[in-house]
Amino acid sequence: DLYGADSGNEGGYYEHRLINAANRRFHLSLGLPSLDTDPIPSTWADRPMTASMVASFERLLTRTFGMSPIWGWKDPQVSTLLPYVAETYRRLQVQPHLVLCVRHPLDVAQSQLKRQGEPIEQTLGSWLLSTLCSLRESKGMKRRVILYERLLTDPVAVLKPVADCF
Repeated sequence: DLYGADSGNEGGYYEHRLINAANRRFHLSLGLPSLDTDPIPSTWADRPMTASMVASFERLLTRTFGMSPIWGWKDPQVSTLLPYVAETYRRLQVQPHLVLCVRHPLDVAQSQLKRQGEPIEQTLGSWLLSTLCSLRESKGMKRRVILYERLLTDPVAVLKPVADCF
């Protein structure tokens, strides 16, 4: 269920289509137009649709990963949704170990410019918001920050300490 390769990324995106779509639906249900620049409001849990959205996400994760002891997904924009994801984990009785993969902001900006024509300044602002949100919202959770560029050049060295956490 991963997005495949296309002219914007010949290696593929390695992002789960249904999980990304669920994240976008939740974000849009809050009336926020952009996952890149609009963090969820502090009152998100009090909104009428939140319970059903979290329950739906919980079912999706259960269907997708079953009883596997180690699982995960990649969604570059999930950083702004970490409170919602954390609530889903709480309901699933999952103790998450987050891997925050950080890519150099200028590389991200060049990629977005090539793929979507997004201005570099806008991408840099989105990158900063996303990075700060992921650090703020994951505070107190087990987490590891890894560098995207290093992951590509030496995945075993980068991922072995992550795997050793389990």
